[in-house]
Amino acid sequence: MTNVIALDIGRVCINLNYDDCAQLLGFSHIDDFFACKEIWAKNILMETGKISANEFASQIQKVLPEKSQQQIINAWQAIIGKEIYGIREIVKLLATKNKIVFLSNTSQIHFTQIRNMLSFSSAIDQAVLSFEVGCMKPNLQIYQEFERQFGRPQLFIDDKEENILSAQQIHWPCYHMGNTEELRKIVDQLI
Repeated sequence: MTNVIALDIGRVCINLNYDDCAQLLGFSHIDDFFACKEIWAKNILMETGKISANEFASQIQKVLPEKSQQQIINAWQAIIGKEIYGIREIVKLLATKNKIVFLSNTSQIHFTQIRNMLSFSSAIDQAVLSFEVGCMKPNLQIYQEFERQFGRPQLFIDDKEENILSAQQIHWPCYHMGNTEELRKIVDQLI
């Protein structure tokens, strides 16, 4: 049986540019952007598949009426940053002896964008995503869905401590993403 690696996306494979999004939406301070509860509540609905990207934009437009729905979608897409330096080589190395599966809190709009921009997308053909499962990490249900489809992973890589702690509750081996140099050392031990 092939070993499976569960790989988060944000801050593991790609950088996240919340500052760019906030600026495009007209927030002068990032703290004000993060404090806008209506936006983040709608994002959770989108990332759990309860509303579409168009519904998200329509609902955010009620909070930011000076922005068009297309401007809101464009701003939200600006969150997705560049590929993290060194992750391509790590994924390609892991893929030589493992099946890599994305396990991520994301929306359809972001996942499509990510798939199109990652240089190693072809090495990862399956995913367990919050918008498809209907819940987000650290909810145990998303990890259980991963196990139902792929079994327990040999390694789970994520940047958020609460996601690591949930995975450890069900005895998943984890790496709390620090940097690609550290991750490379872990991967070298697995290969």
